[in-house]
Amino acid sequence: MKSARTIAPGQVEIHESPIPAAGPGQVLVKMLSVGICASDVQVYHGKHKYAKFPLVQGHEGIGVVEAAGAGVAHVKRGDYVNIQQQLACGSCYACKKGRHNVCLSLKGIGILADGLFTEYFLSPAWNVIKLPEGFGIDRGMLVEPTSVGVNSARVARIRPGERAVILGAGIIGNLTAQVCLALGAADVLVTDIAGEKLEIAERDGIPHCLNTRELGLKDAIGQAFAGNPPDLVFDCAGVPASIHSALEVAANASRVVIVANFKEAVTFEIPSFQRREIAILSVMGTVKESSVEAIELLAKGKVRLDGVISRRFPLSRMGEAYQYVDDNPATVMKVAIDIAPDA
Repeated sequence: MKSARTIAPGQVEIHESPIPAAGPGQVLVKMLSVGICASDVQVYHGKHKYAKFPLVQGHEGIGVVEAAGAGVAHVKRGDYVNIQQQLACGSCYACKKGRHNVCLSLKGIGILADGLFTEYFLSPAWNVIKLPEGFGIDRGMLVEPTSVGVNSARVARIRPGERAVILGAGIIGNLTAQVCLALGAADVLVTDIAGEKLEIAERDGIPHCLNTRELGLKDAIGQAFAGNPPDLVFDCAGVPASIHSALEVAANASRVVIVANFKEAVTFEIPSFQRREIAILSVMGTVKESSVEAIELLAKGKVRLDGVISRRFPLSRMGEAYQYVDDNPATVMKVAIDIAPDA
């Protein structure tokens, strides 16, 4: 089988290896299509603190079951599936609380363990989630980022009738905004400085999509919410300016939710939010329950994917795909790697 291996920062090679066999409690999945995530780009450039090369990257994918090992009953050959990203111990404090995304011995598929940019992936059965009939390739590929939106909204404890601001209109910001609406938010504002991403957000049904190059964040919130304060501010941008802006515009007794993957340290003036009793919550990817809920929302059409696939590449052009992401930061939402010929 062929796999795309990152062998050093900025270097990908196509590697040949035998197709593995599914043992007890394992599922062999023929991969169909896998998305490039921002964390994949970080790893690819050698900027991830823990990832080591050589590594097969990729964790956002849809595949079809090739074989199920002994003891596996929830999927069978021919089923279309999503693969949960985390390899967790199941027994530590976090896992026992249902938070396997912060397992003490966590290994993220495609980051700390070989991932999905491969023709066949051998997965623990627990990580394999069956998809509904007719779910579709693109929806299947985008379960993982949608589940990050679900997990973010659940960590935030969003309640019907609340107003939410999402900083950043990239794929995670877009999907988080849509999930907030699906879970009953009364109003949602997405902000960015990239006009094309805001246009996609508008097409996906997000009610307020404003460019903060043209209108300051505080004024954008006032315009969108008719002068009412937000209950929640989600930082899906992940730069020092965005988290400082989030804390600045957060209302007294509101919540700020850190969703983005920050790459540098940020210094806070703690009294500036402590005296206003602003709760700061953090999100680390997703959990299996959020993936299941994401599948339900996508299947029911409550989360739309209009315009979120920016471009497609075959596995053989993996390096070119990464270069495309690097060259188009203001417009790229999701680049898909189509692996199987019929994907």
